Amino acid sequence: MSEMQLVNALGQLAGILILAASVVLWFRARTTWLLIAMIAQIVGMLCRVVLTLSPGMYTQMSLLHLLWPLASGVFGAALLCHALLETPTASRTPASSDLPS
Repeated sequence: MSEMQLVNALGQLAGILILAASVVLWFRARTTWLLIAMIAQIVGMLCRVVLTLSPGMYTQMSLLHLLWPLASGVFGAALLCHALLETPTASRTPASSDLPS
């Protein structure tokens, strides 16, 4: 395996792991922010697949040069919004042991 193939394989693996983590979060708290993050991650992974399978097509399509970093930015922003704005219900209410007697 060449160095470039290894780099591409590691990038694909990282994308799959990030998507898997997003899906796990989605099953725990189904929010719009997580849905947006997952869609953006899938778009980013598709851009990487295009680059891997057809580098010439990637260089010819200037839209992909914008789409890939845009998808990454949307993923990060959506995940940040989920972390900041979506508080789990369990953490909003004090535990029974924390209540005064």
